[in-house]
This record gives sequence, structure tokens and C-alpha cells, in this order.
Amino acid sequence: MQKNVDEKDMMEAYSFLQFVSFICILAGQATGLWLLEISQQNFALVALINGACFLVSGLVLFFYKNELTHETVADAPDQTFLEQMKDAIDSMRVIFQSESSASFGAVLASVLLLNSLGGAIGAIFSIYFLEHSIFGLSYGQNLLLVNAIFMVAMILGSLFSKDYFSKLSIHTMMVLTALVFAGMSFSYILGLPAIVGVLILVFAAYLTGKVNPKIDSPLLANTAPEMLARTNNLLTLLFTLAVPIGTVFFSSLATINMLLCWTIFFFLSLLSVVLALKTKAPIEKEVATL
Repeated sequence: MQKNVDEKDMMEAYSFLQFVSFICILAGQATGLWLLEISQQNFALVALINGACFLVSGLVLFFYKNELTHETVADAPDQTFLEQMKDAIDSMRVIFQSESSASFGAVLASVLLLNSLGGAIGAIFSIYFLEHSIFGLSYGQNLLLVNAIFMVAMILGSLFSKDYFSKLSIHTMMVLTALVFAGMSFSYILGLPAIVGVLILVFAAYLTGKVNPKIDSPLLANTAPEMLARTNNLLTLLFTLAVPIGTVFFSSLATINMLLCWTIFFFLSLLSVVLALKTKAPIEKEVATL
């Protein structure tokens, strides 16, 4: 993609790629359950079919390998681990830099905090719905409904890659997402019906469908080919580590006291807003580009 897609089309290309990935995940899970059902729980057969699908995928890549062109990757100089990390972090700055004097540390902390909060929501709801319900549904039905709503919202966010929100900066998306998290948790602090917080959170899921392409496209456009894999892997590692930390922390709080859990979630969401605002470009400059 770095070689064959124009920079101005990178966001749209990544959004479509993410949209296809979401559809494949849903279709794959549904097909797997269907195969287990008709095969009378024959896991060996399902595993063989799964392996055959990987084989077909590999064959397709093999026969079309000449179409997978990329820029020539220069040999990386000998560097220590710390030097490699420094270069990767320097490359990451291009994603979050704004026209104002941006604090890279603050915005990265905000992104990781949002990742922790977002990753913890599913675990919190798993405990929350033990004592609450949406429209009198059962525990399993509540979780299924919430996950389905969020997945549809993320798919729509990926599909509509040229709407108003797609034109916003990463910083503005971060602020909006953090405010939505704060609004959602505050609704539960006030004791409002469960459906209120879920509906508020739909907007955050919609924005989430746009955030990854928004981060990946400038990374791909502004990073040298020899640094791309290293930088992307470091960024993925940080995001991945943030999720279990948030999940463990808020799951523990939820088992102790649900109100305390939502309260801390609320204040950490506000902290993320503060961190993101430190890096946000002037509003009038951003609006002028919309």
C-alpha cells in the first residue's frame, strides 16, 4: 500500500481494509458455529476446514506474489536495541504531531489511556449485566446485543470514510471519544437505565472504526520502508499491552464496587481529555480544512 496507494487515498484504503476485516471476522465466526452445529460438534473436521482455508489463502498469495510490489528496503545499519527503539519512537511522532507545539508524550499517554478504557468496557459490562438488564433480556442476550451494536457501529465507521468525522484530526477524535466515555460512565453513576449508556457508547464505537485508519495512514505515508515494520510493531505492542492492564484494573474494581468502577472510569476519561487537549491543533485551523 505504501507504494501503490496515493497518500490522499490512504485513509479510504485503510478504512475499506478494516471494513473487510470486520466482515470476515463476523462471517468466519458465524460459519464456524454453523459447521460445528451441522457436524455435531466435530472439532477435528472444523479444524481441517480451517487449515484448508489458510492453505487456499497462502496459494492465492503465492500465485499473485508478483503483484505485491513495494519500495526497495535498504539494509538497516547495526544498532543497539535502545537505538532501534529511539528511531521507532521518532517515527511514531509523525502520527501525532500537530501544527501547534505538540507534546508527544502527552498524546501518546492519552491514546494508551483511551485504549485501556475502551478495552475494559467489555469486561465491565460482563459484570454489570449480572445485576442489570436491557429491556428485561437475559445475561447472555444483553452481552450479545451490546457486542452486536458495537460491531455494527465500528463497521459503519469504517465504511463511511469520507464523512464529517473522518476529516477530523486524530486529536479531535481522541477528545470526542474520551468525552463519550465520560458521558457513558456518568450516566451509570447517575443510575440511568443501562440502554442510555450503551446508546452513548455507540458513537465511540463509530469513531473507533475511524481511528485505526487515521493512525495507520500517516504512519504508512511518512515512514521509511526500512522503519515501517519496526514502528508499526512498537505501536501495536503499546496498544496491546494497554488493553489487559485496563481490563484487569477495572474488572477488579467492578467486582468490589460497581459505582466506584464507573467513577474512576469517568475521571480517567476526563484525564484523557486533558492530555489530548494539550496536543490539539487550533480549532480554527482544523475547521478551515473541513
